[in-house]
Amino acid sequence: MKALCIYNDFHHPGALVKNGLEEFAPPEISIEFTDAEDGIPTDFPTNCGILILSKANMTASDKETSWVTRDWEIHIRDFVENGGMLLAVHSGIAGYEKGGIMGNLLGGTFKWHPEICDVSYRGSIKIGRTGIGSVDFTCRDEHYFVDVFNKDAEIFLTSESRHGRQPAGWICNIERGRVVVLTPGHTLEVWNHPVFRKMILQALQTKKKAAPAALSPRQKNATAEKPNNPSRKSSMTDRTSGA
Repeated sequence: MKALCIYNDFHHPGALVKNGLEEFAPPEISIEFTDAEDGIPTDFPTNCGILILSKANMTASDKETSWVTRDWEIHIRDFVENGGMLLAVHSGIAGYEKGGIMGNLLGGTFKWHPEICDVSYRGSIKIGRTGIGSVDFTCRDEHYFVDVFNKDAEIFLTSESRHGRQPAGWICNIERGRVVVLTPGHTLEVWNHPVFRKMILQALQTKKKAAPAALSPRQKNATAEKPNNPSRKSSMTDRTSGA
């Protein structure tokens, strides 16, 4: 299976994510890496089963410039709704606003974090058909404080530090696809932790949901509006616009 990883932003250099995934990703999953700032790869989403998002909504060189465009948002939404799996790790929930396409897909967004501190992660991981059982580990990390606004989100992981307790992992089922969010991941200590690696692996090995024969409501509307061109493609080319 092929996966596409969108990574590398102003506050989160991509080497940590790339080196980590290349070290422990299962051999049956081939991962392509992109900073997404030069447009959408020609084979996405056709030849992709998993999208890994570990990039805040800012470019690598400028924290004030959004990388996500309307084109990207529509491609990612369609990918998930048609059975793809989106795994958002750490900064992959930062800068995507509630009410926007990306924010709605993620089901929650980053609000703020204190200075790096000891963060304890606890939960029961059952992302795929099986699970890795109970999770209980502590690492030095950025403790993400978040707003989980999807009322149907299944929270399976929490984080706790001297600053408080927060959701740290959740699942949203979107149409025929699935979104998995993990907020740990700012430090090398986290990426080297065996339990964190198991959580990533479990998410990567989650199979796409079986596709029903019927079209989604949005697809039906698009088909009704454009009977000769049922597949939706955006013509917008603004590379710096947000949601």
